[in-house]
Amino acid sequence: MNFEQLARFALTNAADGLIPPPPAEPAHVRPDELRAAAVVGFTHERVSGSFAIAASLGGLERVRAHLGAGRDRECIPDALGALANLLMGHIQAEWRRHGVAVECSTPVVVRGVTLGIGGCKTGRWLEHASGVGGDRVVLGIDVHYEREPDSLAVPIEARRESDPHRLTF
Repeated sequence: MNFEQLARFALTNAADGLIPPPPAEPAHVRPDELRAAAVVGFTHERVSGSFAIAASLGGLERVRAHLGAGRDRECIPDALGALANLLMGHIQAEWRRHGVAVECSTPVVVRGVTLGIGGCKTGRWLEHASGVGGDRVVLGIDVHYEREPDSLAVPIEARRESDPHRLTF
């Protein structure tokens, strides 16, 4: 397994576990532009980049309701930042299982009339989307590394279990 595969796996698992499902009927009356985004930077000796989550108005409402945040205007961006923290925490835990312990920044939340998220040309951009139209939530990781981190193939727990010198009680 290479780091890009690990990053994609961690992103998908975190999203499947923490992003609320979209409604059965998309809200086509809502604008579909992404209106708010939260970004978390991360770094390791061989890996760096950023994680982003952005949402349309309907997606923001889904996130707000899922996290139980208040309905006032200031609570919605806070909910998006909290969800970014939760998602990055799950991604960080999965990477740590494979020996890559990244340090993370505090989420920065931005709002606008229309936002776009996407990677730069020097990194690897991995994206996961939930919902369509006015109910979109988009997650992405922009990963940069010059050389693959070591020991990615087997999670740390499995390496410990197969160690012939491991003591068990």
